[in-house]
Amino acid sequence: MNYDPKKHNRRSLRLKGYDYSSPGLYFVTICTYDRRCLFGEVANGNMVLNKWGKIARDEWRRTESIRDNAV
Repeated sequence: MNYDPKKHNRRSLRLKGYDYSSPGLYFVTICTYDRRCLFGEVANGNMVLNKWGKIARDEWRRTESIRDNAV
């Protein structure tokens, strides 16, 4: 699918002029379709991951070893 500005009109949340390639800590949010709770549930203030949540967690933890630009 190619970018179509008439159809894909999201505004950037990035800070203008900030170099996102520089070292630092970043907060990442994963939003699911219709904001569905697909990765588990919160029980007694703790996140209890289901099968899909465990896959997402494990893949996120592998980021540093499989992506050269993440340290």
